[in-house]
Amino acid sequence: MCIRDRIYRLADAANPPPMKFVNASGIPANFVAPGDYSFWSLLNQVIQEEPAEGSDPTTLGLFASIGIVKGPVSYTHLMTPTTSRRSR
Repeated sequence: MCIRDRIYRLADAANPPPMKFVNASGIPANFVAPGDYSFWSLLNQVIQEEPAEGSDPTTLGLFASIGIVKGPVSYTHLMTPTTSRRSR
C-alpha cells in the first residue's frame, strides 16, 4: 500500500501543481554531534533559534539547570569553569 499525500494551497485544489523532488545526494552533511565544548554552543544555538514550545518543560528545565535558557542569558558563565576543570 502506497500513501500519496500531497501538500498544496487550497486555491490550487482544482489543478494541483506537480510534485517536486529534491535530489540531495552528493550534498555533504554531518549528523554527528561534536564531542567537545562546541556541543554546548550548538545546543544553545538550537534553543535560541527554535520556538519555546518546541521542547517539553522537563527538557527545558534540564537545560536551564546548566544555564542554557531561551533569551539573552549566557550559559558560558556556568559551563566554562566546569568544562575547564574536567578537561585538565
